[in-house]
Amino acid sequence: MAFALAVNNLMGAMKKPGCPICRISRQASEKALESFLWENVNEPDVRQGILDSYGFCAEHTRVMVSREVFTSSIPLGTNIIYEHLGRVVAKELKSQRPGSPARAAGQLGEVVRGWLKKAGLARLAGNGPLHPRGVCPACEQGQNGAMNSLHVLAEELQRAGEGSQDVREAYLSSDGLCLAHLRSAVELHSGKFPQAVRLLIDDAVQRLESQSKHMKEYIRKNNWTYRDEKLTEEEDTAWRHTLTFFTGLPGEAFNYRSDDY
Repeated sequence: MAFALAVNNLMGAMKKPGCPICRISRQASEKALESFLWENVNEPDVRQGILDSYGFCAEHTRVMVSREVFTSSIPLGTNIIYEHLGRVVAKELKSQRPGSPARAAGQLGEVVRGWLKKAGLARLAGNGPLHPRGVCPACEQGQNGAMNSLHVLAEELQRAGEGSQDVREAYLSSDGLCLAHLRSAVELHSGKFPQAVRLLIDDAVQRLESQSKHMKEYIRKNNWTYRDEKLTEEEDTAWRHTLTFFTGLPGEAFNYRSDDY
């Protein structure tokens, strides 16, 4: 049975726009970044994970800097970790200069790795120089949070009783799962929680078919011949709901603005 806190977090996410599991994933990633900045910036184990991944991914690097500058005005933690990372990468780059002994040894290693991969032993082959040895720690924490919450959702939808009814009603009133997390639910939970997965699939099918109907009317009424016919609210917004399914983003995210960088 899921912990009450996990269920409450899920219920809260389902009351907000967009895929609730995507939202929980973002929250888990942001929490990991805040923990890193304020508690673990000098922890060797945490630092090593960031070195192995060559820093955070582009998206989470931007989030990290924005959070740090917003809360403390100066990117001190960012300076600490990326100064270290920069030194590490500079040293690795020096070793990859053409003609250097380290580069010659690296080329031999690349040949061996190629043999191992061809033999189906990719894990033993490992990564070559300048290739990440780990994933972005914030992405990893976000993925863990998403998978835990997806398990909670499937378990609660499967359970009989008042608690599962509350979750069921909240889910049906939400924007639903995005395609990526619906795929994960089908792959991971069809065996243990078949009724829950059936509900998730049936709900997604109903939404998509209804949205398709409204989007066809949107297309038709934007034809000059039918210009006098007014769009209903459902017809005007169906495309946003469909994009939410394919991306996990709230419908209002799809507008004229785009990120500049």
